[in-house]
Amino acid sequence: SGPWTIDSAGNTYVRNKDLSYVLNLINDFGQISEIALNEKQTPEQIAIGPDGLIYAAFFGDYIHSNVCVAQFSKTGIQSKIWDIKSKYGSLFGLPKYGGGGVGGLACSGNNIYLAVMNNIYRLDVNGYAFNAKWERHGTISALATDSKGNIYIAYHGANNKSVVEKLDPNGTVLAQIGGSGPGQGNHLFPDGIAVDSSGNVFVADTDNHVIRKITPKVEVTTLGGTAGIAGISDGVGGSARFSSPQ
Repeated sequence: SGPWTIDSAGNTYVRNKDLSYVLNLINDFGQISEIALNEKQTPEQIAIGPDGLIYAAFFGDYIHSNVCVAQFSKTGIQSKIWDIKSKYGSLFGLPKYGGGGVGGLACSGNNIYLAVMNNIYRLDVNGYAFNAKWERHGTISALATDSKGNIYIAYHGANNKSVVEKLDPNGTVLAQIGGSGPGQGNHLFPDGIAVDSSGNVFVADTDNHVIRKITPKVEVTTLGGTAGIAGISDGVGGSARFSSPQ
């Protein structure tokens, strides 16, 4: 998720830089079309559900609380909206209209997961309110899910220790990489996460300027780039260069 996302058919959805409530849809052939969301707010994060519907997290208006999640049809018509305030009260420490704080949005089955500051919220799309909340000791910068319903988050904790965690759908921690972890996972500064169909996790290790790969057995390797060396160039493995990837 993020200001862009990809659906199961390989279509890419990107928030338009000029009209923030418009999504550009790019298909496999590079053809671009537009989807105008009829809730004319700026989506901080977007995700595509298994049903092909569009989900967007945005800062609310006078009616809603600081952060809402809305469901849209494939043509941009809003069909449902969920307000964090209805379950957990207003969120404090966030700007009233935009400006950051939403770290991720992801869909898995009937569940939607939303990261705001140091909390993860779970929502059943068939329900009427958020039904779970899990707190972390740091600001969440990225969130993703795999085909089994597991959740992956990256967050920045105390003493400059950043971690990637794997959780089950009920919020139980299954694995943690980073902080005081082993090997290449010891000094992560993650700001982006993606998961493939085999359960491999790809981490944009932003401050180290590299892309890490974490296998289902929690083996951490550097897929591209060289830690500590920034640049922009194509290459294989350590010869590639990235500049603060996200």
